[in-house]
Amino acid sequence: MNMQLYEGGLAVVLALGAMTHPARAETFRCQLADRVVSYQQTPCAVPDFPAPPSRAEPAPRPAPSPAGPPAATRNADEPFALLTRRQREVLDLTARLERCRADVPGFAEKSNELARAWRARHAATLSGHSRFLGMKVRAFPRGDAASCSDDWLRELEPLARLPDPRYGSAEKTWELFVRGLQAADRAAVMACVTGPIARAMRERLERLGDADLRRMAANIRALKVQWGDDYTREGLVLHGDRVDAIAFTNVNEEWKIRELLPRGNLPVTPRRSSPDS
Repeated sequence: MNMQLYEGGLAVVLALGAMTHPARAETFRCQLADRVVSYQQTPCAVPDFPAPPSRAEPAPRPAPSPAGPPAATRNADEPFALLTRRQREVLDLTARLERCRADVPGFAEKSNELARAWRARHAATLSGHSRFLGMKVRAFPRGDAASCSDDWLRELEPLARLPDPRYGSAEKTWELFVRGLQAADRAAVMACVTGPIARAMRERLERLGDADLRRMAANIRALKVQWGDDYTREGLVLHGDRVDAIAFTNVNEEWKIRELLPRGNLPVTPRRSSPDS
């Protein structure tokens, strides 16, 4: 009896507790504009989306990429652009020599010795660029006898010799030139010059005596090379009260004097008297 009363009372208490403490309502997490989050008791509102189009529109085509620069046309002389100036000169002269030996009667016989020396002197360039040389020989005009003269062979002969290390720089050549004047050694002086100055220097050496040449050497004070590259050097020569312009040129890897021209007289600096005078 007591147990039944206890169970009945417990049920009444539980019922009253449920009436006084109703169940907690569900909370909704809603994403609003500008990334704002809202927690609310009511369901999140459904955003209004535009109605789908009745016909699917094609996606826009991507813009074409800008065309790159046109490919450079291949020049027939393009391989020669990779060579040094010295290598191009050797190949050009060799092509001319080979064309003359093949086309001009009698030229091969009188140039045999020079041709052997030429190939030995420039063996590295000729063996390393034989394909380019063949192209040059085929492109050289045939039967051009005017370019295959004896004078041209004489001009080519110094280029077939091994370079003399005594003329390895402009300064070394100038020292040899001055020593030649001091010793009145005309052959040594002429070995230091080339081009426009050679003829004038030869005439001057024939006209002047040994004592005159030694006075010229004693009057020279200094050489100053001011500018240059692998083929040309320019500078000034100071001797006495005058300054001369000088130019050197590289011939077969030997530096030779090409020009020696008067530039002007030095200003005379007045001597200042001492306070005691």
